[in-house]
Amino acid sequence: MKVALIRFFLMITCLGLVSCDSGVTPAMPVPAAPTGLAIASFAAENDISWAATTYATSYNIYWSKVSGVTPSIGTKIKDASNPYSHTGLTNNASYYYIVTAANATGESDPSAEISSTPNLKGVLDTSYAGGAGYVLSHLDYQPLPNDGEGSIAVGADNVAFFTDPLFFQDSAVDAKVWMVNDSGVPILSPFSPGTNCATKAAVSDQNGNFIATGFCSYNPGYMFVIKLDELGNRDSSFNNGTGYYLSVIKSIGEGIVRDGSGNLYIGGNGGDGASACVFVWKLSAEGVLDATFGTAGVASECGGAGYDFVGGAVGLDSNGNIIVVGANEDKASLADFRALWKFSPAGNLLASNVSNEGGKLFNVALDSNDNIYSSGNDLQSGDGYGDLIVGKFDNGLNVATSFGTNGYYIGTDPTCEAARRGIAFDKAGRLIVTTSCGNGIETFMMVIMFDKDTAAKVESFATSGVYEFPLTGANGIAIDAGGRALLGGIKYTSQMDASIMVMRLK
Repeated sequence: MKVALIRFFLMITCLGLVSCDSGVTPAMPVPAAPTGLAIASFAAENDISWAATTYATSYNIYWSKVSGVTPSIGTKIKDASNPYSHTGLTNNASYYYIVTAANATGESDPSAEISSTPNLKGVLDTSYAGGAGYVLSHLDYQPLPNDGEGSIAVGADNVAFFTDPLFFQDSAVDAKVWMVNDSGVPILSPFSPGTNCATKAAVSDQNGNFIATGFCSYNPGYMFVIKLDELGNRDSSFNNGTGYYLSVIKSIGEGIVRDGSGNLYIGGNGGDGASACVFVWKLSAEGVLDATFGTAGVASECGGAGYDFVGGAVGLDSNGNIIVVGANEDKASLADFRALWKFSPAGNLLASNVSNEGGKLFNVALDSNDNIYSSGNDLQSGDGYGDLIVGKFDNGLNVATSFGTNGYYIGTDPTCEAARRGIAFDKAGRLIVTTSCGNGIETFMMVIMFDKDTAAKVESFATSGVYEFPLTGANGIAIDAGGRALLGGIKYTSQMDASIMVMRLK
């Protein structure tokens, strides 16, 4: 009897009196927790990836600055792409992540936690300049020896690259200022900040304006300082309405730095006497010479019989003392010997280190402990270039012998040199030096990251501590608010053709 009833039920069901289909779709299983998490870290950025999970239709990321992140306490990034770029981060700070997989049925258990610390990695930033990582000016020109030297400064939104032909004859010298926005798009054609003027160094102020120094005229030249806004317009109110400061001393401005109050200190060299001098000028934020500094606004230390003092880049320590690097030049042989000078906030000479080691120091940077780092050339390689050197000194200007070999890193490529190149610290306090190697079409840029205590190359940066890019020369470096490195320089298309370039590394 039971068998007959069952057969009757099945028959009427399949005849359509009762639906054969229950209408219920089996539920999709909840995905398993994602696996294979990995992070690639760059300046202010962590890129998170994971293995695809069966049944997952979306993924969620939960992150925290504290280990032990869970979905209930972590900050959620819903429907995250794989991989996902987490940007706008604080450099040199740890970030912790878990990932969950989700579908209409529910959300998986979290993955294992993974963490990383964003910092400058030394990779071309392909989010810059429409994917190229660098932007070229439309101005092509014939590069002269050392052409394209200059200084790069980062403003609030834009970057200014001040170029200096540095091949001085008796004809007019024409400096260029090239503006690029934060996305790598030029916002202004190159233009000259002054007739027959050359820029050597630049800084930015708290409002994103740019202040540059160099010289106007040649043989002799006169140090000048000019202030531009972020669009390259000259500040006509600077120095009581003149729009610029021009020294009455025959001189060249080689370096510029700004203190916390906005005062400007310009390092340079020149003089009207028998021997050249190291000079430091102090201007107010408004461009007015501070007559209380040094002698009538200028501190100096001059060479003597048979030698000149040649000052270059300038830096400030935490006590407001001014550090100038440069060389002691033998007048007869024109040989250079490394030198540093230290002036007080009032402009008095506190110390000097005029060594008997060959070479010239061009660039300077100070760490948070007031140690002094300088890059330059040893000028003893015999090939006309001089090997790249990077030296470390304590605040008394003594060589820090634990750094490198007796206080110096000495490059091994005889075509690399650091004349007016760049030196800076990244957000993690690591030392970065730029240099150019080779000549003409064989030239390549080199960016080196050092451990600031030992001079060892930082292996995690680029390739074993060194970033190289062919057919380019790097002439200045600045670290932006996101910890990325902005490089100003030139890119060659042939030995006699090149374009001004701004490149960004992340």
